Amino acid sequence: GGFQMFGVGAYNATYAGGRNNAGLTTNEEYNGAAWSIRPSLPISNFSTTRVGTSTAGIMIGGRAPIGNNIKNTFEYNDTTNTCVGAWSAGPNTIVTGTRELGFGGVGTQNAAALFSGRISPANITCTEEYNGSSWSAGGANITARYLGSNTGTQNAGLLVGGNTAGSCVSCTEEYDGSSWASGVANSRGVDFLTSIGTQNAAVSFGGRGSTPSVANFTCTQFYDGTSWTAKNSLSTGRYGSGGVGTQNSALAFGGYCNNNGPGYQTGCPQTEEWDGTNWSTKQNLLFAVGAGNTAGTVNDALMIGGYLHPAVSSYNQSWDGTAWSMTQNLLASAARFSSGGSGNAAIAAKGYTGMGTALWNVNQLGAGSQNWIGKVDFVTE
Repeated sequence: GGFQMFGVGAYNATYAGGRNNAGLTTNEEYNGAAWSIRPSLPISNFSTTRVGTSTAGIMIGGRAPIGNNIKNTFEYNDTTNTCVGAWSAGPNTIVTGTRELGFGGVGTQNAAALFSGRISPANITCTEEYNGSSWSAGGANITARYLGSNTGTQNAGLLVGGNTAGSCVSCTEEYDGSSWASGVANSRGVDFLTSIGTQNAAVSFGGRGSTPSVANFTCTQFYDGTSWTAKNSLSTGRYGSGGVGTQNSALAFGGYCNNNGPGYQTGCPQTEEWDGTNWSTKQNLLFAVGAGNTAGTVNDALMIGGYLHPAVSSYNQSWDGTAWSMTQNLLASAARFSSGGSGNAAIAAKGYTGMGTALWNVNQLGAGSQNWIGKVDFVTE
């Protein structure tokens, strides 16, 4: 008895001190799933005041087991999990300058790919592959298009929909690391759709048709390598959105909500989570933007860059499974580019601002430490 906790919310807290027959110096931390032992208090203490977070707290006063009042102040610091993310410039791609691409990530930071795209005024069929140190040419895809969606890996990629010469297309193509083959055509011809998952287990959602259609706007479909199947619709219709995950666990966020008129002026802040059957609403993006791109998983995602008329964004928004936060901005403002990787190690390249290759890495700041530090005693009157 006689204890208090300090922490952030219900998912991360530290419990220190307390009372039994002899008094306690115990210090334990809860991470949302399990308790673990942390450095003990310098003295037994209960009926004290504690404020702060689970990694940076302060304990003031209290009582000792023999009944004496305590006027000590102790500070607790835990820097063992302190991490910071930063962007750095990677090597140039083969195709230099502006190259508008699609939506969805392909591969990892050290095994990424760029599929098709547009170098104004013409679409191209160029494939580029990244091996962690340099870019090389892959096999040319079949139908030149941009603003489609990409997913899968460098050796098992998927390219869905897109725009050819002002018209949306329904063709699907599959990549094996060296050559492209035609897959099963999508039942709707749309661009600005988002695809995530693998070549044989993908989910596509949202999009914009040549003729605006709410059905295209909210549509969710599965691809199993041999056919497309309609699934339950998005709660909020959108196109040019971000997305991460798998067929059974996915996240959709951002994009444009206006299916008619100047849609690029209406950002969609809503975040939705897919459980394999239905979409449910989560916390909104901090900055509503479309035509950016993404990396990560449903519990560790990035929304990188984007466009909201009249400005291209360099914002980098990070999702931890519960909430969004702002992290270090992209090296340059960018939209309609390609990306891939995880929330801790991502890659972004090209787009219509001509961005080069940008690499995102989250690193721990040293080994860190956990300790209690004695501070100036408080004064009682």
